[in-house]
Amino acid sequence: MFFSLTKHHLQNNLRHTEKKIAFVVDKSTLAKQQADAIKHYVACRLKVISGDTMREEKCIQLSRLLLKYDIFVITAQMLVNAMDKEDLSIDLFTLIIFDECHHCYGGHAFYKVMIPYHDKMLSDMQVSDQQELLPQVVGFTASIGVGNARALENVVDHVKAMMANLDADVLVTVQENIEELNEKIKTPDQSIVVVPTRITDVFRTRIESLMIQTEEYLRKILEKFGEHTPVHPPIKKGNEQYTQWLEDDLLTVLGNTKDDTLSRLLHTIRSYLQIYNDGLIIHSYVRASDSLNYIIRKIEDLPNPSTTSEQDIKHLFESKLQNIYSSFFK
Repeated sequence: MFFSLTKHHLQNNLRHTEKKIAFVVDKSTLAKQQADAIKHYVACRLKVISGDTMREEKCIQLSRLLLKYDIFVITAQMLVNAMDKEDLSIDLFTLIIFDECHHCYGGHAFYKVMIPYHDKMLSDMQVSDQQELLPQVVGFTASIGVGNARALENVVDHVKAMMANLDADVLVTVQENIEELNEKIKTPDQSIVVVPTRITDVFRTRIESLMIQTEEYLRKILEKFGEHTPVHPPIKKGNEQYTQWLEDDLLTVLGNTKDDTLSRLLHTIRSYLQIYNDGLIIHSYVRASDSLNYIIRKIEDLPNPSTTSEQDIKHLFESKLQNIYSSFFK
């Protein structure tokens, strides 16, 4: 559906303007994955924009890239940052597509992307011709969700709010080819196994302690480079709230950093904290040894440290490794 929509949009020029498409994703890891799929099916000039790519390219202004590319696969926070800096405006795009659009709610970066859209729409309501200058907005999701709703009426309100956030006139589900869709859906066999809860969780305690020490190192690095942006990581770790902090707050600090050395170091610290947090999330469902194996494997996949500060982050983990191993026998 997405590829057909994209091809149609690029090939039809009813507005007599150059087509620019923003494919907005939640995380950097999704950007390359989606970009590879688009390039396979759609002939276009495509650019991936995420915290990782902009760090490597020394934060080129996005407005300069608009002249060179047709489709931008961009993380939501990078788009928000660019609009906040007035580097570009929402009406420079002719089509905005949200991947996993159920995130467009509350304080999520998807919702923040749409704020300038709604501001412009309201300011132009008196001039009907101006409405055509706004981009078309399309959202894709496997499940729109129900938010915190516990009753059908609240579910309907949540869906309406989500549609209003996206300025969506129509909610569309699969109507044709349902049988073919069902063939692609794998329905696993389900069984419930009751296991006792952990009375004490030494492994979690030690990983959380490691995260706190890494966060403290982050604060010292920011002070050393004269950055006074406050960093307030969530107290509770190993959950989606911490993931959101990494994707929003810390990524914003990274995106606003002009010093290349500091930018690289912040990226390294963020990568370690993300691995630790993911490891704790996994630990909620598996053994401590499995979670630690995941953490070690992910850290081994990171680039070799090239500065003393980056080496300090790795050494901090290595110095605690034996202590973490001993938690298996507590």
